[in-house]
Amino acid sequence: MGTESCFTGAGKKTEANYHYTRALELDPGHVESNFRYARLLEEKGEPFEAEAHYIEALKADPESPNFTFFTLVCLQNMELYMGQGCTSGMRLKLILKMLKLTANMQDCLPDSDTGTRLRSSIKKST
Repeated sequence: MGTESCFTGAGKKTEANYHYTRALELDPGHVESNFRYARLLEEKGEPFEAEAHYIEALKADPESPNFTFFTLVCLQNMELYMGQGCTSGMRLKLILKMLKLTANMQDCLPDSDTGTRLRSSIKKST
């Protein structure tokens, strides 16, 4: 899957979009393609489309702090993107998803000084 990353790194998002779409047609469950395509979609300002691909990556590797973190950021971006058009029901659903992901993120942090500090920060912010 190196070709797509080269395109996104070189700023050739149209080519990267084509390659990720093609890769996912061939293997819809490919974890790295879903994750990288979600990142690309977010960069293009399409957080709602990105969420589905982050979720696919998380399903394959639910303990990945990287996938959890970026899915959480995506949900926050969705809320910001909706702005005034976000109903209280929509906002509540997003908040519940964020809380669930935050809990998952705490569970997969390492048992180290850094992991302990991150867990403490997460608890203070929720």
